[in-house]
Amino acid sequence: MAYSKIIITFVDNAQIGNFIRFDITNHNNGNVTQSTETCFYSRQEPELFAYNSDVRIAISNYFTALNYDINSTTLYTITK
Repeated sequence: MAYSKIIITFVDNAQIGNFIRFDITNHNNGNVTQSTETCFYSRQEPELFAYNSDVRIAISNYFTALNYDINSTTLYTITK
């Protein structure tokens, strides 16, 4: 089994409409899952994370949204 690591660094706070996107490829069967999380006023649906003027809270909101959207089976280890 192969392991990969993705590091996402916030150098500035996300603004409304900014997004983070990456692909997760299962090399055993070729399936590709695209992860996109867009900064919005509040999390009203999947693939959104809530804006906050405090970058630490925005990062926490992204982390929470990412876990809900791509990690419901806890297949991945997502840390902040």
